[in-house]
Amino acid sequence: MEYKIRFKQGFSAAHILNMDTKCGRIHGHNYEAYVELISEFLFNGMVADFIPAKDIVKRLDHKFIITKNQVNEIDGDVVNITANKKDYAIPYTDVIILDIEESTAELIAQDIANEMRIAFPVKSVTVELSETENNTAEVTL
Repeated sequence: MEYKIRFKQGFSAAHILNMDTKCGRIHGHNYEAYVELISEFLFNGMVADFIPAKDIVKRLDHKFIITKNQVNEIDGDVVNITANKKDYAIPYTDVIILDIEESTAELIAQDIANEMRIAFPVKSVTVELSETENNTAEVTL
């Protein structure tokens, strides 16, 4: 038997891609994450508690998403980054540094899925991440 839960959690975040397009400038999205967890077992009658599951997504809310390869140094309470051949100094409390190559919807969805797999002993995780109502990425682990 399999048990499945699905939830939606929105977040707003800024990012910058390393490319010479408009996405290579600082910009942001009002993301919608749709997360599905499948398990063959229940833990305390649940696949997972919705509150900590949603918190995994909420950690990205109102943050500047930085990739590890964009970080030059962390100098006290400032993160110095290079993105798309430009240097920026951003307050540390305003950023979240993800261990991904680019802050694309596909890789942000993968990060969310990885964190879900760490937090919950489930069979599979699917994350669908919309950065606009017309642009969505999906990953299943």
